[in-house]
Amino acid sequence: WSNRDESRLAFSEEIQRATEEMPNFEYVPVMSDSENWPGERGRIDAEMIARHVPKPDNAEYYVCGPPAMLRSMLAHLSSLGVPRHRIHHEVFEL
Repeated sequence: WSNRDESRLAFSEEIQRATEEMPNFEYVPVMSDSENWPGERGRIDAEMIARHVPKPDNAEYYVCGPPAMLRSMLAHLSSLGVPRHRIHHEVFEL
């Protein structure tokens, strides 16, 4: 879940509840423009995915974002050997 800063986090409580109900679901908020964020910072890349997904080629991925982000995520997932049928996506633009 990537955002510019903490003020843009949406549905945090709902997502946290989902992690409690689904043991195979991991919620990792990532802030691209927050220097004080204690968790993952920057843009999501293959290294970050590999840190949180022990077997990236066996996981299911749901990507929703603008076209540039989607292209970047598809490239990172492909570099990790993720089969295309495990990547589900939706494009949006603001």
